[in-house]
Amino acid sequence: MAARTAYRDWTPVPTIAITRPVELPLPEGFDPQDLETWPLVEGRLEYVDGRLLYMPPSGDEQQDTTADVTVERGLWACRHPEFLISTNEAGMILGRDVRAAAASVYRTADVGPYTGSPRRVAPVLAVEVAERLPAHPSLPGLEPRVDDLFRQVRRV
Repeated sequence: MAARTAYRDWTPVPTIAITRPVELPLPEGFDPQDLETWPLVEGRLEYVDGRLLYMPPSGDEQQDTTADVTVERGLWACRHPEFLISTNEAGMILGRDVRAAAASVYRTADVGPYTGSPRRVAPVLAVEVAERLPAHPSLPGLEPRVDDLFRQVRRV
């Protein structure tokens, strides 16, 4: 197993020249299904189509909106214990890819015991802050208004 290390020797690049996400070289010993082999970075990583992709830390609007999304799902989940909600760049292994959603909803029966690794089942819902979606039959009553998801950001 490779030791987790932080990338060093960053080269400053003007932000107008960067297309995000940024593809990073795969570290020696990298195994996308073993979080211990992922490099330590300030920001978010996903492994998609054989590529390690980096996004910088989220800005204040995304942070606050994700919190609002979490509150809305949490209130809904209190009425629906058959579902489990996740946040904090919820990691999931989907085929060969390892993805992360700002927030997600799983059926409790599908997730199994805690393993300390990304989940290996697809969520019923994955959120990356979007417009209002109509309720889906598999998630009865979960259809927050867009304003509910931007409560904190609206204050300014």
